[in-house]
Amino acid sequence: MKIKMICLMVVALTVGCSKDVTKPENTNTITKVAKKAIKLDRPENPENPADSIGIIHNQALAYVYQKLTVKKDFSKDLKKKYVVEYFENRYGGNLMKSIDERDEIYRRYDNVPILALTKELPCSDVLAQVVNSIIYAAYEMKVPDDYNTFKQKIITLEQQVLKGKIKISRTEADQLLHFTSIIRHSMWFWMEAVPKNENLNETNFLRGFFRGLLGGLADAHGALVSLFSYMSFRYVLEDAALDSAMMLLAFGY
Repeated sequence: MKIKMICLMVVALTVGCSKDVTKPENTNTITKVAKKAIKLDRPENPENPADSIGIIHNQALAYVYQKLTVKKDFSKDLKKKYVVEYFENRYGGNLMKSIDERDEIYRRYDNVPILALTKELPCSDVLAQVVNSIIYAAYEMKVPDDYNTFKQKIITLEQQVLKGKIKISRTEADQLLHFTSIIRHSMWFWMEAVPKNENLNETNFLRGFFRGLLGGLADAHGALVSLFSYMSFRYVLEDAALDSAMMLLAFGY
């Protein structure tokens, strides 16, 4: 259901922001951009003290994707197995039991659209506005190359947080920096994965792009719920990676 809710939001915002969508020059522009395939900036921002959480998140996704590719099996159970395997190898413990226990809490928010999450979660109005501005910035991307602009917006925001220019508590500042780290790294992972070549037709290009955008937003959804439900940033990593893994399954990646 979460996938459906995010899909509907993407379609609504895309249609709402589009003008003269029937004009052929818009199609040509998309095709040219798809073929151009500008190199994406690397996602790291060493100024963010929480940047490692995004790095580990992408390492987990790469690990799971490689395992699934070898097995040629994208079943839900196997996907969850490899997410658990990665984090148990890294941190130890019985992760499967922990995820199952948290799932009951997480299901409360599973059907809540991502832009409505901050109304349901315990955060200040200022933080809610900032978080939603990040989600809107993600929706503004129309091609993978827009990631570079998205990343710069996130880095500018992180600089403002670190300088104390956003009036939120220290705890919320910490939560926000963890969230921006995950979405900045996650969007890079997904936009890098969008197929880009001269022989790609517009339909396949757009399918790959929206699949990537939805993958990044699934990460963001999982990260937000975990950030405001627990006091463990390890849980944030695990839940965001698991949500992203399910998107790989959903789109036959």
